[in-house]
Amino acid sequence: MICNNCGKIIEGDYKYCPECGKQINIVNEENNDISQKNIEDIKVKKDKINIRNLFLKFIIATVGICAIIEIILIAIGNSSDVHLKLWGTVGLIILYSVFINNSIKLYEKNKYIKIAILGIIISIVEFIDTILRIWIKRGFFDNTGLEVSLVIIVVAFYHIIKLLLIDIKNDVSNYILKITIFITSITYFLAVIKNSFDITNIIFKRVLWIFAIMCAFGTVSTYLSNKISFKTKKI
Repeated sequence: MICNNCGKIIEGDYKYCPECGKQINIVNEENNDISQKNIEDIKVKKDKINIRNLFLKFIIATVGICAIIEIILIAIGNSSDVHLKLWGTVGLIILYSVFINNSIKLYEKNKYIKIAILGIIISIVEFIDTILRIWIKRGFFDNTGLEVSLVIIVVAFYHIIKLLLIDIKNDVSNYILKITIFITSITYFLAVIKNSFDITNIIFKRVLWIFAIMCAFGTVSTYLSNKISFKTKKI
């Protein structure tokens, strides 16, 4: 027999799974294929949960270590700038954990996997770069413009991934979402170009502002149209 809840193969006459305690539904040959699919789905779900758990454990452990170091420094009366660096590190861990966590959620949906992985990689690179700047005053880039551009790219991925995580419930919201993602991509691309090449042209700035406004309007419209449609369906 196979437990439909945890996927454990059970030998013997059991009414309840000895592994998870759930009631066992007897599997016969006719629905063996369905049961096999359930097992595979359960394994995939467990892998996803493990990724999330490992990430959360890492965050908790890192913040815990920073807290212990801070307590020790306070106890010995250390008055250097290490305190500020530690709090800055903790703040960055919390901030970038939100970015990475959203990328993991998108990855778990088995959609836009490449975007999710790229979002995780870029967030980690920028996090390490910022940590290096806090502690040793030097990151991966000597150029401040490139450093700011990398931050803009991280924010762009966060924005787009948040949009892709929306559970779209109607065609109108889906249409608005696609347009918004397109406009959002152009907006952040223009922002990166302006920052990297220090463009001061007034027309370029106006175009950037126009796209930024459309981006904000599209983001709000996507959420609202989705909610309005959902409430209408319920009525």
